[in-house]
Amino acid sequence: MKFTFNKKTVLIYGGLFFLIQCIFAIVFYRERLFTDCSYYLLNTINSGWFCIMHQRFILGLAELLPFIGSHLGLPLKALLILFSLNNVLFFGVMFLIMLKRNDLPGALAMTALLAFATLNLFVAPIIEIWYGAAFAILLYSILQKELLTKMDYLWIALLEITVLFSHPENFILIGFFTLLDIQKKKAFTRLHAMMVVIIIACGIFKYLTLDSYEGAKVGWDVGFNYLKQINGSWLGSIGLLLIHYYWVLLLLIFLTCINYIITKQYFRGVIVFFTFVAMIALVNSVEANNVYSLYGSVMYLPIVSIAVVPFFYDTFRPMKDKTKTIAFVLFVLVIGYRFYKQPKAISSWTARVGQLERIISASDKEQGSKFMVDSKKYAKYYSKIEWSYPMETLLLSAERGNGMARSIITDEDNSQMKSTAIFSDTSIVVWRQFDIKHTKDLNPKYFRLQSGVYKPLDFKE
Repeated sequence: MKFTFNKKTVLIYGGLFFLIQCIFAIVFYRERLFTDCSYYLLNTINSGWFCIMHQRFILGLAELLPFIGSHLGLPLKALLILFSLNNVLFFGVMFLIMLKRNDLPGALAMTALLAFATLNLFVAPIIEIWYGAAFAILLYSILQKELLTKMDYLWIALLEITVLFSHPENFILIGFFTLLDIQKKKAFTRLHAMMVVIIIACGIFKYLTLDSYEGAKVGWDVGFNYLKQINGSWLGSIGLLLIHYYWVLLLLIFLTCINYIITKQYFRGVIVFFTFVAMIALVNSVEANNVYSLYGSVMYLPIVSIAVVPFFYDTFRPMKDKTKTIAFVLFVLVIGYRFYKQPKAISSWTARVGQLERIISASDKEQGSKFMVDSKKYAKYYSKIEWSYPMETLLLSAERGNGMARSIITDEDNSQMKSTAIFSDTSIVVWRQFDIKHTKDLNPKYFRLQSGVYKPLDFKE
């Protein structure tokens, strides 16, 4: 049977793609409790309601499965696995929506958005900017229609608002897709006027209600200090970072721009290239993100959409059938290679979880359920001692059974808080650095701690 690119082929590919993603999510669910993930998950389970911050209401979707599971009375381990599966199943639904729309380029772009992010982002499934980017691609898919109905206008407006409130950087993503559509239609229509008005209105609202956290993400309140320090060495390190970790995106941008030159779509090429560069500049406006890090990977995430959407819609879609089939096979091979590299890419997080579990096991030999460890006695390259330590240890210990819950903090947590109350008040529970709760605040179904103060736990490695 001759292999060809068609809807059935894409469906089979998508089925295998999301099956493998689900397997990874189940096998490595403990690794996906790092920092923000444990914060949002723990608060959702403990309160029985969604944990929404910085007006990013899209977080409700990121917490949906564990939220439902907790109200169904599922055990904590099941909730942790559901949380890990949540973003995979979300992207799976978005993929199916694209197929339902017969938008094969959009379906492939949706899988590329999940696969072509840096591999370390696997441990951060909660990221709002990721969910927002998926909705942005759906919005762009709707823009491809020749004739838009009133319902299309409504969906575009709702999707745009959701994307804009998901993360400040996604303002650029929406502006980018708007410019592409204006250039394609060779006219500024009432649809584009509506989209621009929404961008301006949301931008004003966000600026008036901007908190220091979000302002720091885009440099609005610090004057873009790092851009003033651009030099050859910095540019070289950015180039090496992109070549090493984003080579697929660079290749897609290159192929897309070559296609624009061949088809004489010069202005479209200018839009794509300079938006790509502008996003990299923005990411480095407040903090030098010229080294590989989890935070930097989050901030660079919009460049995935900037690269894959023009490629699949403008370069891949017009290809002749044979060429398109070859390109699709190559795309699948690259996806397969990234699957192969995934476990190794998060191996340090796997080692870290192992160490956390050894600390929890050591606490089982002592009386009580609240402990403080000296990180200097066991710190390794993979330890990644973060502010979320107490939350992660509470989740990892409580999944074994309600009576097995432990709250374990580090000496660093204590030195930052400078609190003596944790050694005298038996009701205190350290949620995270500078965030104190009391035992009465905990959900008794999942997190039951013994009354007592925090005491030293002698753990060495």
